[in-house]
Amino acid sequence: MRLHPGYEKRPDDPNFIDVQKTPMHEGGIAYYLREAWKEMHGIYPSKNTLAIVWSQVVLETGRNTDRVENSMMRNYNYGNIKKNLDYSPNWTSYDAGEFLGGKHQMFYPYHPQTHFAAWKTPLDGALGYLNFLKNRKRYANAWIELKAGDAVGYVKELKAGGYFTAPLDQYTKVVVRLTNEFKGKYDKLMAWQPPEPVIPEPEPAPEPEPEPIDIPGPPEVMEPSEPHEEPAEPITDLVPEPTPKRKLSVISQVFFKIWALILQALKYFKK
Repeated sequence: MRLHPGYEKRPDDPNFIDVQKTPMHEGGIAYYLREAWKEMHGIYPSKNTLAIVWSQVVLETGRNTDRVENSMMRNYNYGNIKKNLDYSPNWTSYDAGEFLGGKHQMFYPYHPQTHFAAWKTPLDGALGYLNFLKNRKRYANAWIELKAGDAVGYVKELKAGGYFTAPLDQYTKVVVRLTNEFKGKYDKLMAWQPPEPVIPEPEPAPEPEPEPIDIPGPPEVMEPSEPHEEPAEPITDLVPEPTPKRKLSVISQVFFKIWALILQALKYFKK
């Protein structure tokens, strides 16, 4: 972007926004001017009135070779209105050509001559442009001529109010020619409708992450342990204890020995 010598620094202003191309179809210009007028007055403008403002916008913003789209419009500024925060919350800067002292001169950002009002939507820009013409005292007579549908009278009063610096005859000639062009294709221009807004499809909600599944591992194999036997308790209640032998007295022992000898002797005699 070419900058004006001595004005190369970008403005440090919260209301300043960078320039943006906002080309509009010629039918779109007519559509939004018409809708803005109705919003302001409750009724649509007359055919002649709409033809005049449409012609001025086409002149101010320029259009491409096929005469369908105004390729020079910036930030929806329909009339190349200079910076004015009473009618626009923002402003920007772009190239401007002015007739000063009878000589055409070019100015580049960020020279004060390049400070222009800026809007963010086509309807806001159309409202800002029409309100600027209606409410500025210097253009009060031009507004009367506009409502009357007098293109020549309108341009003359704009020049008197200082709206443009170009020669009056040149500006008037172009506006009158464009006004006649507008009337010749009025029906076609009125058929234009804004494109349907593209509503982006909502992005699918992210699927919730699956909760971790606790997969049990193989059963733990218990190693066999050596058998452990508790020591068996002696079973004493089933086997009767042996009856202790009685000890014989000495006399009894002698008696049994004598008796044994007698029995042995008897066995001998019987033989």
